[in-house]
Parts: sequence; C-alpha cells; structure tokens
Amino acid sequence: MENWIAPNESETRQRRVVLWTFPLGSLLLFLYSKSLFNTMETVQGWSAAVFGLELIILFLLLRLGGMSLRVVELTFYYSFVAFVFLIAIRGVEDVSGNLAVDPYIFSAMLSGLTMWICIVFLSSYLILPHTQNMVLVSVTCGGFVLIAIYHLVFRDGFHIYYIFRWVNTFMGLGVVTLLIYYTGRLQRFYADNDMLTGVLNRRVAHDILRQECARAVRYKEVFSIISTDLDRFKPINDTLGHATGDRVLREFTTLARQSIRDIDFLGRVGGDEFLIILPTANMENASLVAERIRVAVREHNFQVPLSITASFGVAMFNDDRSLEEFLNRADLGLYDAKRQGGDRVAAR
Repeated sequence: MENWIAPNESETRQRRVVLWTFPLGSLLLFLYSKSLFNTMETVQGWSAAVFGLELIILFLLLRLGGMSLRVVELTFYYSFVAFVFLIAIRGVEDVSGNLAVDPYIFSAMLSGLTMWICIVFLSSYLILPHTQNMVLVSVTCGGFVLIAIYHLVFRDGFHIYYIFRWVNTFMGLGVVTLLIYYTGRLQRFYADNDMLTGVLNRRVAHDILRQECARAVRYKEVFSIISTDLDRFKPINDTLGHATGDRVLREFTTLARQSIRDIDFLGRVGGDEFLIILPTANMENASLVAERIRVAVREHNFQVPLSITASFGVAMFNDDRSLEEFLNRADLGLYDAKRQGGDRVAAR
C-alpha cells in the first residue's frame, strides 16, 4: 500500500508552509513595490505594498488562530488574482497606443501577461471548486477579450501586428485552459474510478450511496442497491491465471453496464464484489435489474473452460438507522443467494 498522510497531518504541514512563506512573500512584495516607486509606477507600487501588508495580516490571523487555513488560502488567492490583473492591465495601458514604445516591448508584455494568467488558471484549478474555477476562467477570458477589443478600436487601431499579438495571446490561453481541463478530467477519472474495470471505486460508490440515502430521507423517495459478485471466482485466478480473471471482471462490468440505466451507478468494492446503486427504483424494479444481469452473465461466452455465473443481493432503502445497516441487508441477500447454490437473486 502506498504511503499516505492523514488529513490532520496534511493540514498541519500546509499551515507550516503558509506561516513560512507569507512573511517571505510580504518582504519580496515590499522590495518589489520600492522598485516600482523608483520607476514612477505608482499604481503598481501601491498595489504591491497593499498586497504585502495583507500577507502580514493573514500571517498574524492564522498564527493567532483568528482565521481558518481554508479562509486564509481563499483570501490570499483572490488577492493574488486581483493583484496580477491590476498589474497586467496597467502594463497594457503603459505600452498600448504609445507609438514611441518599441512593438517588441508590447509583444514581451503580452507574453508575460499570458504566463501570469496561466498561473492564475492553474492555481484556480488546484484551489477552487470546479464550478467556481470555470466561472473564474470564463470571466477572465471574457474580460481580456473586451480589453483587446477596446485597445484595438480606441488605442492601437487594427494594425496587423497588434491583431496578431492579441490572437497569439488568446491562442496560448486557450491551449493552456484545454490542457488544464482535460488533465483535470483525467485526474478525476483516475481518482474516482477503478483502474481495472473503469467503474467507480469503493470510495466514490460509498459517497454516492450516502448522498442517495440523504436525498431519500429528505424527499421521502425510494431507491435500491444490488450487492453482487461472481460465483466461484477464485478457481478462475488459481487455474487460469490473473490475466484471465481480470478479463472476466472487465466483461462482467460491461454486461452490468448494458443492463442498468444512465442514472444508475456501478462500483467495484472488492476483488470480484460490485455495488449497483439504483435511484428511484423499488425492490421489484431492482430485482428485475439484478435478474437481467444474472441472465446476461450466465448466457455470455467468457471463453473460459469454467462456468461463469453471478449472485445478487437486493435491498431497498427503508429509513435504515445507518449506511452500514443498509449495506448489510444487501450483503445478507447476497449470502442467501450463495447458500442456495449461486446464480440467483435474493432480496432482503
């Protein structure tokens, strides 16, 4: 098993990093503001000084216990975003429409702007919830499109050089945004899905089950679950090898997926043990689904010299006192089916 860090230890380390980096960051910002004042960039200088002062305040609040680590993180992040955008906008204003400025300086400014916005997008993906991240990316891109239009119309004119530089900037932002988005999707897939079969892993399946239990209690709805595994699966691994066993599991999940609705959930909770969550389904409907999968498994040609069948335990949520009690009823149904010889459905 891979090493892991308990949540409280992880938060302790994160807090320690913040307490070390915020004072250092504030010092660097004060030095940066001084250099900006020396070059007569007053707005940027005051922005850096205020941001540095905010880091000191956040450091003291976290050190004295006046603010939680999560609130400190979010406050710092939004301040960082505002600071970057202000510096970026002032940079555009300083070089745009000024014929005395070398065009290559304008190009370098936009390249630096692209880099900082990419950093903002990446950090927003790491810090913010998915919905807030998408809103921030959309608002940022929309805002800079308006800035580009304003400067092309009122400041620079539709000169091919400036049009090309703005288009190049947005192409870079688009590529980075797509990379972050699809990398995030891939990361979420590997975090939420079983690597062998591609179905939900145990953690996610149980999280969804908790959500369905809460929804059933709140809205007085029904839903059911199916606990299932393959009958006599161990001899397959022992006699035919684990590669064959893995193939059988993948084919079983394919059959199960084809037999459930789009709103249903299929998760792998153990070696050959699976959990199917059926929102809005009563006991009768869930039993019909289990029977459909059972027949599909029995009739499927797994291309192995052993008979492949599956057993199923069905349970409908009935104000169970705990999630464990609900799961236990489905498992008891599965054990009943096993005791009766397997290849059958039993309800509890």
